[in-house]
Parts: sequence; C-alpha cells; structure tokens
Amino acid sequence: MNNYINEIIISGKILSLVINEKYIVLSIENQIFKNKIAFISLRAYKDLYEKYKDLFFIDNFIFIKGYINSYKDKNNKLNNYIQIINISESIEDLNSSIPHIRYDEDGTMVWNGTRCEIEPIVNKEDKEFINNFNKEYGGEENDS
Repeated sequence: MNNYINEIIISGKILSLVINEKYIVLSIENQIFKNKIAFISLRAYKDLYEKYKDLFFIDNFIFIKGYINSYKDKNNKLNNYIQIINISESIEDLNSSIPHIRYDEDGTMVWNGTRCEIEPIVNKEDKEFINNFNKEYGGEENDS
C-alpha cells in the first residue's frame, strides 16, 4: 500500500491577491536553491481569509501550510497550485492550536474569524440576574 504525503510548508512574500466569491488567489515570491526566485500560485478558501485577513496583504512575508492541488482548464491544460490550510507570520505558529486574534477596522476584536460583539440582554430574568450581581459586587445597574 502506498502512503502518499501531499503536505507542503512554504514561505514567501505576497506579490498579488485576487479575492473571489469562494476563494482567494495569491502569488508569493520564494527564494529557492542558489538564490533563484520562484513564483508560486496559492489558493485559500474565503473562511480562512476571513480568519487571517490581517496577514493577507502585498509585501507581507508569510509561512504557509497547504496541499498541492491541480485542475484542468477548458483547454485541457493542467494548472497546479497550493491549497492553503494554515497561514502565519512565524513557522512555529503553523502547527499551533492557539486562537488567531485580530481587530477589525472599527476596533472590534475578532477571534478565529468571528467578531466578538456585545449582544444586548433581552430576557427579563437575565437582566434581573445581572442587576442583582452588579448590586452585590459593585457594578452598574442596567435599566435597558
């Protein structure tokens, strides 16, 4: 039985970004053997882009974990690319399970791609609990 390994770890500087509805297409510049430059095409699904949006910008040096993939176009030409599964600014963080935290333009914290926004309390019992807790421990009462 053959056990194929298709995983790749690569680093480089982002040269271009194209954002589509389903995925992000980017190219990076990578230095290879004897100081020659390689240009590599990569793809990331939109959810990965939303999670790591702060890392996807031109001239940013990144580390990428992904898989080699390919497709045939309408002219039956084979096109190869790397499908990104993780991205980081350091190689140590590629295999880490720590959350990726960033801040949106409006200052809202984003935790692994999900905005951390305050949801108003609508349940009367929850409002009473919060008000009683705040009275007990010196917080502010909430009349809204």
